[in-house]
Amino acid sequence: SHLIEEVLYGTMTLIWHPPVTPGNQKNPPTCVKAWIELGCRVKGQIIQPKLVWRNAYQEKDSNSLSKKNAMVSGTDLLHNVDILDIARIFTSQDIDRERFPLAKKSTSFTIVTTENELFLFEVSDANERDRIVSSLKLLVARLASLIIVGDKSLFEDFFYPSTTSDFQKKFCGEETIVYAGS
Repeated sequence: SHLIEEVLYGTMTLIWHPPVTPGNQKNPPTCVKAWIELGCRVKGQIIQPKLVWRNAYQEKDSNSLSKKNAMVSGTDLLHNVDILDIARIFTSQDIDRERFPLAKKSTSFTIVTTENELFLFEVSDANERDRIVSSLKLLVARLASLIIVGDKSLFEDFFYPSTTSDFQKKFCGEETIVYAGS
């Protein structure tokens, strides 16, 4: 479906509302870039596809001498949840104002994991929220259904290709790779 492809291969700009807890009062809402990180197969192990997000705008680190150092300095933390760990995705009708005091109900959605972790995100308008919620629900349902019926096409749809030729077909639409200078 178009919605699944859009969420699989695109990025989303969201406002992430980390929960305010008694021991942690300094977690302001943060603009993040979110995307689906495809899974991969490595030496017989399977790494699940994930919903990943990180700060969209990084603070400049005055101690950092280069962009490479800034990436390693800890200012670029990634947050994620495995797609198959997502238990519920819904529009936020009731928001706990003690945990999420600044979330806007009309444009927020919530992801709840199988471990009862709760992630609250906000977008620019209700239409975008509804599109993202529908897309993520379809994505989770599609992956789970392919696994349940044993359809091997899930590796084509949700995982990085395991060979160079498969990678070329998936991302470039060509059979052969042409390197510069060859």
